[in-house]
Formats: sequence, structure tokens, C-alpha cells
Amino acid sequence: MEAVALLASSSPDGRVTLNSLEQYLKRADPAFNPTVYGHSGLLNMVKTYDLLTPHLEEGGQWTVSLAPKTEP
Repeated sequence: MEAVALLASSSPDGRVTLNSLEQYLKRADPAFNPTVYGHSGLLNMVKTYDLLTPHLEEGGQWTVSLAPKTEP
């Protein structure tokens, strides 16, 4: 969550590519691997977080953004 918020803050559309997110996470923790958390890949891991929204862009590239906040 924090990584997406940090990386997306410098993006005009508030999205970060899945590849950029993975690179950031591996720099922060070289041992990072989604399989350690029971996921076959980062996209599958991202899809389990309600506060993150994956987007399939034109051309087939995945991006991730923070989910819109809902009003109570």
C-alpha cells in the first residue's frame, strides 16, 4: 500500500506500473517474492488487497492505483 501511494504520487494519473512496483519492492527488500505470501505473482497478490485497484491498460500492461475512498 505504502509503495503504491509513494510511487503513484509522482504519476499524473495516480497509477504505477506493476513492473515499477515490483522493482521498488525488490529494492526495499531483495528477498521479496510474492510466492512467500502464497501468490503465484505480484498481480495475483495485488488483486487480494481491497485498497488497491489493478488496471489492464491498452497494450496489455498492468498498472495499480489506490482504490477510491468510499464515504461512510
